[in-house]
Amino acid sequence: MSVVVGGGLYRVLQGACRVAADLNQLAIGTDTVFVALLNAFPNIASLVGPRPVRVTGYDLHQGVEAAAVDLVPEVEIELGRALKEVHWRVFGWVRDGTPSNVPSWTNGARSVLRLAMAIAASRRDSWVGADHLLEALMADQEGVPARLIRQRGVNLDHLTTVARQVWPTPGGEPPRRALAELMHRAGVLVSPGQENRAMGALTRHLTSGVVHLLTNASPALAFLEDEAIAETVRSGWPQTTSAHLLLAVVVLEEEMMAGDFYPSDNYLSACGIVLKSIGFDRGKAYRYLESVMREEQSASPQRRRAWRSNPKNPPWTITAVRVADSARGVGSAPVGSAHLLYSILVDSDDIGRRLLREQAIDPQDVRVSLARRLALGNSEA
Repeated sequence: MSVVVGGGLYRVLQGACRVAADLNQLAIGTDTVFVALLNAFPNIASLVGPRPVRVTGYDLHQGVEAAAVDLVPEVEIELGRALKEVHWRVFGWVRDGTPSNVPSWTNGARSVLRLAMAIAASRRDSWVGADHLLEALMADQEGVPARLIRQRGVNLDHLTTVARQVWPTPGGEPPRRALAELMHRAGVLVSPGQENRAMGALTRHLTSGVVHLLTNASPALAFLEDEAIAETVRSGWPQTTSAHLLLAVVVLEEEMMAGDFYPSDNYLSACGIVLKSIGFDRGKAYRYLESVMREEQSASPQRRRAWRSNPKNPPWTITAVRVADSARGVGSAPVGSAHLLYSILVDSDDIGRRLLREQAIDPQDVRVSLARRLALGNSEA
């Protein structure tokens, strides 16, 4: 059974990167991860006592037993994607295999995280949380966190009791739905019971206005472009391509389904669920792209599109820029995921159409359906 990274574990991983940055470490080890866990969960921290005085990031013990844990490929990939994303969020993008002076995850930290994933998978928990991580840290008896617990005389039974109070359900916080939450705050998406709520209307209007001012795009399109960059980082690919834009659309659809979000009245046509309703599988898309992707020419910097050439992000290809900009002119405003998907499927580059065909989906059928949804004229369709 595959498991995904829960929101609590994600916060700890991102916090570990910040601890490493604050302490000018070049390594993110088990002690760094443990400090981040204590920072994120005060109830656990109050039981353990003061933070370790000396946090180096370098593991005295490499967690040999944890490293020997076998993970199914899907779980291994999920962990790798999460580690890449949180690292990018804090330090910016580092191309795989490129020497860098930013902190990196130690073998010991990776081993403990692999053990946490294995614990969650063995119990058939839907996601892995900070509770699984704490258990994995304590299981490595020679690791810094477990030794610190022993040195301070913390009763493990009491620690277990407190942990169950902090995380009453396995995994704790559910997986992040960052893209859908952003869309929700901007008024692109709504959730049950909020259709007619006036509260937050000013916030939504301000968010939408600021995003449009900064990006010259609708909030939906701007957030989808940012998600495409995140998908690029997670996959380890050195450029944001039109394929990553398509995957960003799929991420949005998955989060809408998982979080019970649906388009607001203004975005009913622009942001409906299309690909997931016909069985598109993001995992299969990743595997296909690994075999066919080739590096392309990167695009030049653009005014009011700084995120596409920001050195903290992977560079965009010329094709990706063309597709994203074309989406702005498809149909009528407001522009959303349907406009972007349509732009991908009609572009001269056929990677989007190949991704669909690989999963026995006819791209022509999808294109026609999108044209109907967006009320495009014959000249546009």
